[in-house]
Amino acid sequence: LTDGSTFSFLYATADGTETDARRWERQVFPARGLGAVYIWAAALFAAAAVYGDEKKGVYGSMPGSWKYAAVYLSTLTPALPAAGSCLLATALSGAWTSAGRELSAVILYSMAAALTAVLLWLIARREKLLCAVIPALLFGSLVLCPTVIDLGQWIPAVAFLQRLFPPYYYLALF
Repeated sequence: LTDGSTFSFLYATADGTETDARRWERQVFPARGLGAVYIWAAALFAAAAVYGDEKKGVYGSMPGSWKYAAVYLSTLTPALPAAGSCLLATALSGAWTSAGRELSAVILYSMAAALTAVLLWLIARREKLLCAVIPALLFGSLVLCPTVIDLGQWIPAVAFLQRLFPPYYYLALF
């Protein structure tokens, strides 16, 4: 084979013709997918750390709307350096498309990941509950979202479940 792939599968269809499975595959590069999960993990763990900040009284003197803005910025703060790591990994891996597209997508995604983490923080309202859910959310992102392989193109239920995880939307841009 000259296309650089590791494996090649040739399928015989019911009418006797042969088809190449690579025709159906959407190309997914792991550096971008793993970076997307990393950004969301940074935001989720930052949201879990907010409970400790609340116990210390960091947000005590703030009115309601300012408190939520501060919580959002607290979750966004670790997501942005993670986004920088994702951009660097994408550039070093050779999957870089264009500066404008990459930067706007990763900044928008980081903001959305932080917002999702804050929404989960509002729903959970307990540090132990949020910390217990984080591994399941990250595992679901790694398995169901097209981080390494896009299972949603073959399994309709996975195609629906992918949309429940923020990394899916970032990866759908590329």
